Amino acid sequence: MSSFRQQYDEAITALNQVLAIDSMNLSSLMMMGDILNRHNNSGAVVYYMRAYRLYPENQKAAYSLGNWYIQSREAWRSIPICEHMLEIDSTSIKFSKLLGYAYYKTGEPGQAVQWFDYTVALGDSTAFTLKFKGISHYLQTDFGQAIGALEDAVKKDSMDAEVHFFLGASLSTIAEMDKAMYHLNQSLKLMQADPSIASRIYSEQGNIKRLEEEYEEAYSLYNKAWDADTTNAISLYFMASILDNSMRLSKEALVDYQRFIAALDQLPEKKESDQGVSIRAIVEDRIITLKEEQFFRDE
Repeated sequence: MSSFRQQYDEAITALNQVLAIDSMNLSSLMMMGDILNRHNNSGAVVYYMRAYRLYPENQKAAYSLGNWYIQSREAWRSIPICEHMLEIDSTSIKFSKLLGYAYYKTGEPGQAVQWFDYTVALGDSTAFTLKFKGISHYLQTDFGQAIGALEDAVKKDSMDAEVHFFLGASLSTIAEMDKAMYHLNQSLKLMQADPSIASRIYSEQGNIKRLEEEYEEAYSLYNKAWDADTTNAISLYFMASILDNSMRLSKEALVDYQRFIAALDQLPEKKESDQGVSIRAIVEDRIITLKEEQFFRDE
């Protein structure tokens, strides 16, 4: 470890000496940025920015800076860099793909789809491009196109948990329930999931079983979603709704409705969506009704 650290320090020292003599040396600027980037040192951007400013038509400098912005959650900064490079070479797969990914990361799936489509038209059929093209279609609720891209992606990389998840979620919208459950299960197997992701997968599976009118299994899956992540309050609502409207177990439904309200009260303000607020009002009215029904039945 000490030898590795010594080599790192020696490389930094040597590059600093070169740059002290020739501050415009592109090779040294890029090497310095790459070394710092490999060691998760945010100082890498200083050298990438300098290289790109001095050599705005250099593909390596432009790509390194654009990619760094995306990895640093500043994807919007990458967009003009990619657009500039595509003005120079409109057939660059590297920059059309990076531009699509930048738009995906900035929450603009429509623009992302356009650039991923363009990348595919240029001849790129990598799992990465197909995956994010498919997810972008999914985010636009264009599930047919999402399925096509994600099925191609899973053929390229069958070990990508995200591909399986979004493919399963998309298939469930067109009633391909067996296939959807298969891909969601694959996602669970492959993903060392944090609780919120596992909870979302269980919720998707619960949705499928609810649509198939397999209510006990749906209830069990929503319960798993709640056990995995107790901020996923909506799973409690679906549990209560199944008991109330599908299984006609009003006493048990009342318990889960009350658990749902209690869970909402525990959520940070930002976690409770407008949908959660409107559902809350419906549930509070239903709780009153169920209590009245139980009173008159003397339960």
